[in-house]
Amino acid sequence: MRKVYILFTLLFLFASSAMAADISGNWHLEMQGAEGLEKVDFAVKVAGENLSITGEHSGQGKFEGGTGTLKGDVINMTFPITIKGTVVDFIFVGTLKGDTMEGTKKYMGHTPEKIKRGPTTMNLPEGWTAIRKK
Repeated sequence: MRKVYILFTLLFLFASSAMAADISGNWHLEMQGAEGLEKVDFAVKVAGENLSITGEHSGQGKFEGGTGTLKGDVINMTFPITIKGTVVDFIFVGTLKGDTMEGTKKYMGHTPEKIKRGPTTMNLPEGWTAIRKK
């Protein structure tokens, strides 16, 4: 009986892994920023639950070194974008639903003062949405 239980547990784990969403590919994200609507086109590469992200912000240009995780349908992404010479991490937390993502965002500057305070919303709308580009 124990062998049957272990076998079913392993089958369930392998099936769950196989059914995990594949979010590899190109995405288009929109959010409200300090100067209105901001757009980010980004590419995701997946390694297990870990994400590698590169992209381009509509006003700030290209970025590399974005990271994230996807656990079930919960996504966490960080995009390092340079604004006026300062790297700012755009931190996105949300849910994946098929070919769309949505959630909330925060910002973290890379100065010692900002790091001590932690992420901020800068009094801007926190929502964002992203769709897979076909």
